[in-house]
Amino acid sequence: MKSRFDYSKKFILDWDYRNKSKKILDAGAGEQRIKKYIKNNLYISQDFGKYEGGTDSMPFDFRGTWDKKWDFEGCDIICDITKIPLENGSIDFIINLEVLEHLPEPINAFKEFNRILKNGGKLLITCPNNCTPHQTPFFFYSGFSKEFFCDYIPSFSDLKLVKFEEEGDILTAHLNEIFALNVSIKNFLIRYLFKLINRIYLIFLRFLFSISKASYQKSGSGFFVIYEKSVK
Repeated sequence: MKSRFDYSKKFILDWDYRNKSKKILDAGAGEQRIKKYIKNNLYISQDFGKYEGGTDSMPFDFRGTWDKKWDFEGCDIICDITKIPLENGSIDFIINLEVLEHLPEPINAFKEFNRILKNGGKLLITCPNNCTPHQTPFFFYSGFSKEFFCDYIPSFSDLKLVKFEEEGDILTAHLNEIFALNVSIKNFLIRYLFKLINRIYLIFLRFLFSISKASYQKSGSGFFVIYEKSVK
């Protein structure tokens, strides 16, 4: 099963390949981990520049440790994500990866994205769901909902939903959060056993639900969402 990071990487690479000399804004870029994927277009990074903790939330193929200092020094724009100093309709593609849960006012961020995005421009959003606190004290939401992305955001903006993917289910979501704790385990053997036990536990739970023919609430471990700006 593909993850939201797999979907994001493919979409970004395809978009960069199909476009030339257009403007991409990486909103909440942090350490600018996707910059190396942009070859044909102008990459602009933005971050609020206040978090100094470890790299405990990685897009794509990056993995870090919680004790490594966050480095946002190379960002082009340091500002509040709800007040980005860019002109109206000046950006062709906005990327916002694993950021929403760290914003006290995510709705205002969407309004700002709507403002600076060109007509026909794309907005890519990913975020976790059912997640435990991370990057504290800048953590505000443990998850969102399908209705939030599919119904509410288009209701007050010019952002038309193009693609929506919800990865995993509620069992996978909760076990992924437990599995994430292995980053802090230094011993390789214990880390391996921790991972193995979690996988076995997940298989066992699925088996019990299968033979009991019980159902459980659909709730994924994360979201991959694409919008296109179109004037209503």
